[in-house]
Amino acid sequence: MTDAGTGVAGGELRDVVAKAEIHEVLLRYFRAMDRIDDELGCSIFHEDGTGDYGADIFSGSGPDLIRWLNDYNRTLLASHHQMSNATIEVSGDAAASETYVTATLVMPAPQGVGHHVVRRVHGRYLDALSRRNGRWAIDHRRYRRDFFWEETVAGLTIGSGADRTPSDQSYAHLAAARTPGV
Repeated sequence: MTDAGTGVAGGELRDVVAKAEIHEVLLRYFRAMDRIDDELGCSIFHEDGTGDYGADIFSGSGPDLIRWLNDYNRTLLASHHQMSNATIEVSGDAAASETYVTATLVMPAPQGVGHHVVRRVHGRYLDALSRRNGRWAIDHRRYRRDFFWEETVAGLTIGSGADRTPSDQSYAHLAAARTPGV
């Protein structure tokens, strides 16, 4: 049935809403990585969700994947994950997505003070998602690294404005938007 005011069929509108909700799931992951927020990261998976980064890297439960990744992230001086091209296909309460990622990871260099190793990683997440009890989350995530490179740089300045934890000012900022009258 088509809505007379919009000309949009009910199923089409449900798919648009589903894609927006799935997009939010995908974005939460990137925030969880850069803020090293295990709870937020685990929220992108259903309780029985799984992740596969390749047998030689990681394969296991979604929560274990998040903790494993954030243990690594805690060793970094800085990180920035960007999501780009996201293709989402919805079929009722099931969906599949392919999401491109670029991650910039900064670590100390063996040369010591004033030098850093910057690793740029480009890859894709292939996610199977479902809506259970009205909530979209990942059933299974596969990661495919397309390419990466590292370089040692001198003189890199890491900004002081970001807290790489859930104490970052962005949490309070976004919470205020959800509070009426603020």
